[in-house]
Order: sequence, then C-alpha cells, then structure tokens
Amino acid sequence: MTLWTTAEINAALSLRCSEPLTITGVSLDTRTLKAGDLFVCLRGETHDGHHYIDAALAAGAGAVLSEEAHPDPRVLRVSDTFGAMQAMARYRRNQLDDAFIMGITGSVGKTTTKELLRVMLSPQGVTTATTGNYNNHLGVPVTLMRCPKQASFVIVEMGMNHAGELRDLTHLVRPHLALVTTVAPSHIGNFSSLRDIAMAKAEIFEGLVGGGIALYGDDHAYTDVLFNAAQNSGARHHISVPTAGLASRTVWEWQGLSFDLTDYNDDPALKACIVCALTVVGMAGADVKTAYDALSTFQRPSGRGNIVEISGVRIIHDAYNASPASMRAALQRLAALPCSGRRMALLGDMLEMGKHSAAYHTALLDDLVGKPITTVHTVGPAMAALHAKLPKHQQGLCVPDVAALGDAFIKTLRPKDLILIKGSAGVKLAQVVDRLRASLVF
Repeated sequence: MTLWTTAEINAALSLRCSEPLTITGVSLDTRTLKAGDLFVCLRGETHDGHHYIDAALAAGAGAVLSEEAHPDPRVLRVSDTFGAMQAMARYRRNQLDDAFIMGITGSVGKTTTKELLRVMLSPQGVTTATTGNYNNHLGVPVTLMRCPKQASFVIVEMGMNHAGELRDLTHLVRPHLALVTTVAPSHIGNFSSLRDIAMAKAEIFEGLVGGGIALYGDDHAYTDVLFNAAQNSGARHHISVPTAGLASRTVWEWQGLSFDLTDYNDDPALKACIVCALTVVGMAGADVKTAYDALSTFQRPSGRGNIVEISGVRIIHDAYNASPASMRAALQRLAALPCSGRRMALLGDMLEMGKHSAAYHTALLDDLVGKPITTVHTVGPAMAALHAKLPKHQQGLCVPDVAALGDAFIKTLRPKDLILIKGSAGVKLAQVVDRLRASLVF
C-alpha cells in the first residue's frame, strides 16, 4: 500500500523533488527497516541516523530524510528531520477527513486499551494504531505518518513522564475522542503529587477537535481534575467511565445491551481496559456488539501480562514496565489465577518513584502477606526494602540486578508453578524470560 507519493512529500515539506518516490512505511531504525520505508535520520545522544543512510538505501529504503547532502536522489535534504516528521504528520492528519481519531493515555492500561481497540475496530473498517511503544514525541508523529489516507479508525497512544508533553502530542493528533484510562503514581518521581499527574494527563483534552469527546476512568480520586479539564476543552461530551469496583461486577451494559465479563474476573485490570475500550467504540459510533465479539481474538502484547508456559511452568510475563498500580493489579491477578502448584513472584524495582520509592515498594506487602503466594524473589535495591519486610517463609532470592540471579532462580522452579515476573523495563527482567525459554528443562 502506498502511503506517500513524491507530490505529497513535496507538499508536506515544501520540497521540489522530481524523483518518483513510492513510500510504503516509515522507519527510524535500519535494523527493522523494510523495503519501501521512508528512513528518517535523527540525531540522538548515542546514535546519529545520518551514519546509516547508505545502509538504509542498500536495504531498499524508498527515500531518506536527511539534514546532510547525499548524492542519491532518494535522499531528501531538510533543515531539521524532526521538524520534517512533524510537518508530515500534520499533513497526513489534515488528509484524514473521513477517519475517527482517538487519543489514548493513562497511568496504567493505555497500551492494552489501544490493542483492544485495534482488535475491536478492525472488523468494522480500516484501522491503524500505534505500534509497540511508539507513544512519545518521536512515536506519535510516526504513527500519523504511517496512517493510510483511507483509514476509518486511528488509535494513537500518547505517553508522558513530565508535564507539558501530552499538550504537544495532542495538538499534533487533534483527536475526536480522548481517553484517560486512570490516574496512578507512575513517574511520581517527576511530579509533586498525584494531582499534578492528573493535571498532566488532562492535557490530552486540550487538543480535541471542536465538539470532541472526553472520557476518563473513575477508579481514582482525581476525577474532578479531569472533569474540569474536559469541560474547559469545550468537549461536546465528557463522560466518566465506570471502572471503579469492576472486580465484583460481571456484566457491563451499554444502551440497553448487556455484556458478560465473567471470563475476566481473575483480572480486574484487564476488565477495566475492556470497559474503557467498549465505551470508546460506542462513542465512536461503531458497533459495540461486534467489538465485544472480537474480544475472543485478543492477545496481550508480549511482556504486558501474557502467560507463557515453559516446561510445565506458567509465567505471567509482565516485565515491560511497572508502577505501584500495575504491580498491585498483577499481584492480585497472580493470587486469583487457578494454580495446582506454587504461586511465586519475581519482582523488579519500580523506577521513577523519586522520594516516594521506599513507601511505594514496601506498600506492596498488603498484596503479598497472607495471600496464596509462596515465595517472593526480588531484583534491585528498592525491592530489597520490600524483601526485608516479608515474612521469612515468603523470602526468596534478593539480588541487586538481573545478572546476579545466575542459575539460582531457575533452580527454584518446579513443574506446575505459576510465577509472575514484573518490574520496570530498566530492570531488564525480560532477559529472565528469554533465559527460561532457552534453558528451563526438568
């Protein structure tokens, strides 16, 4: 599928390229570049994309955006490649006249909700969504640049860890609907309070198109912040999604229809994402029953709570990231899932907690002590504080980093065990899952 022609690139960037270009994708990394991709050379702290122009061309790049001159006519010189990305993103956004644009953020659940929406809406029209974790100042422009002009639904995930970041992203996206899944202490080390996080999340409403729709989950104490921000944005509708108390609810209702959520009783966090996603579908004017039926095909993204079985050991692979809210939800899921062996946890530090780190880590005791979790292994200095407060019978390994685990962790496992592996991405617990895949044999 052609995403960009020479004429469109010229119009977006005010260029006069005469080379017949046919762009079928967008790439920032030659290691994943596909033939036909537009390769954008960006300068970072450790890498400079301009060093890989020849590699991109050799791999079949359809064109290259560069700040440096190059003899190949497929290399388009611009003064600022990041600015060019934004210009192309704005140009494509202006072409999406017939698409319904959704912006998704939240302290917890935004990626899962985005993937649910992809599954729910794909049967109902051409659907495009953020890939992987492309939810920042680089990823959001790429998401828009990758949108086909004939898209019916566009789902853009937007992340932030400082105030002001969402404001820039949402003004670029200009969504028809914006959702804040929840407010929780993710990145609390970069903020003075949870209320400040709520205010930063609420920035997503500022970019709503006229008469847009603002949605937000109600399972936190800052709905007033989101309500006021939605109202100030001029949203036509601002709706609180009933995500609080979902653990005990088995039915969700929408405009006279009832939907059974019993299958998700062991995972209230996923249930909340489902309710958010179905509400978005309804407000987008799509068919909610079709969306609900599509749930049967949903698979969690790798590292975000998907269950992997290796040699009879079931692993809840949740090593992509961690915050106090997502950690508590994962531990509650571990305790609730059926298990004929032992329930265990390998927990890594929750990063960006700042001065609150010790308090948030030790607060996890409430979800461990007295629960059907046999052993807790910890990785990192912050989790060591939790380990020290655990009852002796629950204390497993306590190591400073993944490398220090060695073979000791593998030796603790038995067939039929159920183990949660969760921590912030920087702790690199995903490496443990990879090692288990390679070497766990009984």
